[in-house]
Amino acid sequence: MKSRQLIRSRRAEETPSGRAPRTGEHCPVSGWWSPAGRPFLARFIQEGNIMPVDGETPVRWVPAPLADPRDLAQR
Repeated sequence: MKSRQLIRSRRAEETPSGRAPRTGEHCPVSGWWSPAGRPFLARFIQEGNIMPVDGETPVRWVPAPLADPRDLAQR
């Protein structure tokens, strides 16, 4: 039987550059992100995807302060 190894997943808080990406930049790590100052607008963004706009406004994206992604389903 093959042995399985767990892949360590990075959290959004562990961004490689240590800074928050802006709209139009590539997402540094998969995770829940929200526009700075608006944690209730969190969305999941895959690593490498372009960070989106918030409405029609370019923003700085920060790791969303969610304890559990299922919290979004209750909103």
